[in-house]
Amino acid sequence: MAATLFALVAPFSASASEHASVSTGIRTSSTDISTYAQILHDGTNWTMIPRGAVLHLSDKHRDKLGERPVGNLVSWPEFLSINRSWLATEEVTLRQAEGTRAIDPRRLSYFSKQKRMVVAVYQESPIAVVFIR
Repeated sequence: MAATLFALVAPFSASASEHASVSTGIRTSSTDISTYAQILHDGTNWTMIPRGAVLHLSDKHRDKLGERPVGNLVSWPEFLSINRSWLATEEVTLRQAEGTRAIDPRRLSYFSKQKRMVVAVYQESPIAVVFIR
C-alpha cells in the first residue's frame, strides 16, 4: 500500500527554520500541529486532515470535525473506507489547491446540496485548498 501523502499548501513560517539546531540539524518549532491540521472522527476512529481541506460541511456532520481525537487513530484511506456513507472526496489539482485556478463553481454549488462532508484530495490524499476571492 502506498504511503499516505499529507499535503499542506500553506507555507510554514520562517520562524521554524530559525529554531533549527546547528549541532544536530534537527528542526524544532513551537508551532502546534493544530495550526495546520484538524481532527476528523466518527466517534470510534479518528484521523488528521489539513486545515482548509473540507470543501463542504453539512450541519449534520459538523460534530465530526473537532480539535480532540476520539477513539483510535487510523490512516486516511482506512478512515475514508469506513465512513464513505457520510464522507466524500473531490480530487483537485495542485493549481486549485494553491488558489491559482478556481474550482468549478458548478461543483461548489453541487457540494452545498450534499448531506455528506466533502474533503479535497490530491492523488487520493487530503490537501488544503486556498480559494480565489
